[in-house]
Amino acid sequence: MRHLLKIRPSPAMVIASTALFLALGGGAFAAGTVVANSDKVDGFHASATPTPNKLLPLNKSGKYPASVLTLTRGPQGPAGPIGPSGPKGASGPAGPSGPNGPSGPSGPSGPQGDSGPGGPSGPSGPQGDSGPGGPSGPSGPQGLSGPSGPSGPSGPSGPQGTSGPSGPTGPSDAYQTFMPGAVSLPANMDSKVLVSVTLTQAGSYILQGSVSVETQDETQPVAVICYVAVPGATYSTTSYNVELWGKLGYTVNAVIPATGQATSVSAGATAQLACWKQGTTSAWALTGELTAIRVGTIH
Repeated sequence: MRHLLKIRPSPAMVIASTALFLALGGGAFAAGTVVANSDKVDGFHASATPTPNKLLPLNKSGKYPASVLTLTRGPQGPAGPIGPSGPKGASGPAGPSGPNGPSGPSGPSGPQGDSGPGGPSGPSGPQGDSGPGGPSGPSGPQGLSGPSGPSGPSGPSGPQGTSGPSGPTGPSDAYQTFMPGAVSLPANMDSKVLVSVTLTQAGSYILQGSVSVETQDETQPVAVICYVAVPGATYSTTSYNVELWGKLGYTVNAVIPATGQATSVSAGATAQLACWKQGTTSAWALTGELTAIRVGTIH
């Protein structure tokens, strides 16, 4: 509760109050009548300043001056209720920045950003000391063989080894025969056997023969063809055609070779050297020879 100030009126207050009353109610009377003791109220004179035993007029606010009041302050009453908030005042100017506070704890790391472009390579530093050697790794696969190097010098001959067993005897049978005498070769002669030999061993044979022919006192050419063969066997042969030109009073001769080979020859087969002649000029087979050699395999 609020305590009212206790006011004790002084004589000056009484005089002032009386003067105020007269000023409000008896103005007309005072204007037309002059009283000798008009500055008195109930025997008290008025005074513009506080004076003992005189009345003091009120100020323009209708109150006694504070200088004439004796106030006794009572005890402070309890605080009244909080009034409504007034309107927000204008923002004042920003104050100076305070000192930096202590650093807070580090926050969690954010996701890694994209890698920036690589910077230029710096200069190479000095080579460090070699570290200790590591353990040997496993052997890799064998590489391809390199080219052969040059042959080295021959070493000394070693002692001769023991002889191996003898191999089987290979086929090596040879047959040879000759023509017994000169044989006439008539005009346009068909094939005629000049010499032959019997082959007692079956197998494969190499055949070789030759015939010496002659013509004379003739001016026409003569062709003599000779060959070797084994009838009934598989064979290949080479025939030779020799042309002889005779000249009157002169003798012309030549040797005609014939070679061949025969396989799948049966025992008892006959090897032959035969010739034939073309042309009307006469000719003679003077000598003839035939050789047959049995071999293991013909390649």
